[in-house]
Amino acid sequence: MNTTSRQAAAEGKHVTGSAGASSGSSGPGPRFGFTSGLVIQEFYYDDDVDAGVRAAVEEETGTELVDEDFGDVCDGAIIWWRADDGGQEDLTDLLVDAQANLDDGGLIWVLTPKPGLDNHVAPADVEEAAKVAGMLATSAMSVGENWNGIRVAARSRSRR
Repeated sequence: MNTTSRQAAAEGKHVTGSAGASSGSSGPGPRFGFTSGLVIQEFYYDDDVDAGVRAAVEEETGTELVDEDFGDVCDGAIIWWRADDGGQEDLTDLLVDAQANLDDGGLIWVLTPKPGLDNHVAPADVEEAAKVAGMLATSAMSVGENWNGIRVAARSRSRR
């Protein structure tokens, strides 16, 4: 993404924080691998998302998360995915769409409710959706009180 687009996305949209936001390197913002100036697209936002996780990403990047309808390329994506959002095929399609919006090397994180919570999604389901989409689930982490994250990346051309 060019500098002008990043500046336009960031103008007047910096979020200074919210309850539960993490401001140190131990919070989820830096652990996602997002850095200052990146524009991150968010998919399937709903009232159950973790405001602290969102705020930490916005603090780390210095830009507000953009929604599914953002009309330019992005540097990364966060997908809030629950069992009632659809099956593996739906997640596969969404991963393909999210990747199409990314600048080269962009990161995608699929965030799912933790085990034992309503709408939990098994990590194997996310991994299979990524595989079918031609991608690879590379790492996982706890990203909040109720959410886990799985990092999804494009497969290296040398491994195909």
